[in-house]
Amino acid sequence: MYKYSIVLCLIPAFLGAQEIKTNFWDQTALFAEASIYRHTRFEDNIFTEGEIGVGFFTSTWVSPEISLAYTLGSIHQEAYANEFQLENFPVAILETQFDTFTIAIGTKFSFFKRDERIWWTFLPKFHYGSNRLQSGYNELDDSAAFYRLIEFQENSKNIRYFSFGLGIEGYITESEKFSLGFAIKYTTLSINDQLQNIEFSTPNISVANTNTQTLGVALKFYFFPFKKEAL
Repeated sequence: MYKYSIVLCLIPAFLGAQEIKTNFWDQTALFAEASIYRHTRFEDNIFTEGEIGVGFFTSTWVSPEISLAYTLGSIHQEAYANEFQLENFPVAILETQFDTFTIAIGTKFSFFKRDERIWWTFLPKFHYGSNRLQSGYNELDDSAAFYRLIEFQENSKNIRYFSFGLGIEGYITESEKFSLGFAIKYTTLSINDQLQNIEFSTPNISVANTNTQTLGVALKFYFFPFKKEAL
């Protein structure tokens, strides 16, 4: 299935290329995007993603995009205090972080864009890259003043997933060299299998299931460096 994903994401873009009315560089945009995903299994109930990339044929109703994305999150500390607690503190905790680096390829569909300064967008993307998990088992010291690291495990794995964004975008200057977009996003990123494969030598430690497929919001900024100012 995944081997066809890039083709499916890009085919519509070539349809939009038939509507090109200006040169290639006029329709090329650089962009940066920041996303926050809501999930109660993570610290502060969120994990974040940053993305930089380039879009092509931006004046058409379909525009291919390619980007680099970095996702980061810290899973809630899991307490291990089945036998006893010391001064209301669990005697041991598990801390886990993950970070994901991917190349993302997709096509942005723009609706009601012709001769308008604000329009609706839909953007499916395919992500491929690597995910790293770092997990530490910590025990409370005898003075109950701090936790000390007992064991550390790291796990890396190739990963691939889809993301989808539905939102609104518009020019923010009269020259039309800058635009800003806001979207509601859904990611199919899943790190649960990787979490379950973390093994500690300390007995009776297991990681709870974590389904990271969730909703979020994104803010996206476009810059058109070669675009001529609108008359």
